[in-house]
Amino acid sequence: MHLFSLTLIIVTLSGHLCQQVHWFAFIKLRKKAIRIITFSKRNCHSQPIFRRLAILPVSEINKLQTQCFVYKALNGLLPAQFQSLFELNANIHEHFTRQTTKIHVSSCRTKIRQYSIKIHGTKLWNSLDSTITNSPSFYVFKKKCKALLLENS
Repeated sequence: MHLFSLTLIIVTLSGHLCQQVHWFAFIKLRKKAIRIITFSKRNCHSQPIFRRLAILPVSEINKLQTQCFVYKALNGLLPAQFQSLFELNANIHEHFTRQTTKIHVSSCRTKIRQYSIKIHGTKLWNSLDSTITNSPSFYVFKKKCKALLLENS
């Protein structure tokens, strides 16, 4: 549990920096720790171990945390400053569109802005199925998102 908590803190603070070179050492250390815990050979693939233990890779943890943040912001579970961060297309367009239930995607010119919670969170949210986004509680939403991410990883 301690390893998961440490991973969660680092991934939440780092955002998409886990794709950068200096995060590879952390990712390798995490894989090594999982192999030690499961008594696996040091040169075996880590992906099957992660699947068997239902543990998300670092990049997937980032997606899950981002999706949870957007859910909380849209459902009033965060402070007021964050609730206005995302705007539904229904509030922007006067007429009905196929994307009415999705979040409006703001334009961005830089890579840094692309990885911000506003842009990246919007894209992740819009990629989710409506059965997930319309979950009745945060617990159900998080459980469905994690199952989806485990299935796709």
